[in-house]
Amino acid sequence: LEDIRKSLDDPEFDQIRNLKAQRRRLEDRLEDTHRVIASIDEALAFLVSEKETEMNVKKIFDGIDPTEFDKEVRERWGETPSYAESQRRFGGYSKADWATIKSESDAIFKTCGEAAAAGMDVGSKAAAELVERHRTHIDRWYYPCSPDMHMAVAGMWETDDRFQQNMDQFGEGTTAWLVKAIRYQSST
Repeated sequence: LEDIRKSLDDPEFDQIRNLKAQRRRLEDRLEDTHRVIASIDEALAFLVSEKETEMNVKKIFDGIDPTEFDKEVRERWGETPSYAESQRRFGGYSKADWATIKSESDAIFKTCGEAAAAGMDVGSKAAAELVERHRTHIDRWYYPCSPDMHMAVAGMWETDDRFQQNMDQFGEGTTAWLVKAIRYQSST
């Protein structure tokens, strides 16, 4: 601005050309500013997306922060191929994937809760189909889950109140019924 003030007093100075040049410099700065703002917006969108993904993961586990148990999980299963596979899979899921996982899981546990409430025979064909539906859900989204692995996991649900509380929200006895059905189906 000081240069402009001095140049206005100079009779040889081309005011129009100089003002146009100043305007171009300001437009260039404005373009740079817009690029920086766009970069900041992209960074914000990424960070917000990451936060939403974290929040969605918490919703999947019904408010339980799965990272709260990271140390315990690593100590118990950190050296297993199943743990490595679950970590690989989890890293690639989108928000839409997590929503699908939650929806499928809720539907399975809701059906198990209804089966438990209705007193469905764990040896029935419907129970066998439900057990297989649950096993393949784990196999698809979490880690390879053979029938033997499924039975081992079911045993863990019985001894850990955290699993029972989560699963029994779909109906009292959901956990016990599903464990019994898995054991029965695994023994046939």
